[in-house]
Amino acid sequence: MTALAPCPILGTMDADRIRAIRHCYGLSQERFAFLLGVSRNSVIRWESGVAPPHSLSVRRQLMRLESRAASASKLAAAGE
Repeated sequence: MTALAPCPILGTMDADRIRAIRHCYGLSQERFAFLLGVSRNSVIRWESGVAPPHSLSVRRQLMRLESRAASASKLAAAGE
């Protein structure tokens, strides 16, 4: 069975990017996994660079979380 390639539209979700998204929300790996509907072991594998998220729906959820975090950061910076 061949591995799925990252969706070019969504780009790649590397370990540092996934960890940054999780940290931005202040979530534990366990809570992050629960919210994404995956196991904690999946999050550990992603963040250690062992395996990227293969599910398109998970990658979309990660992109949404990243986008919301960036928007919130911009709003906070504008309010200073």
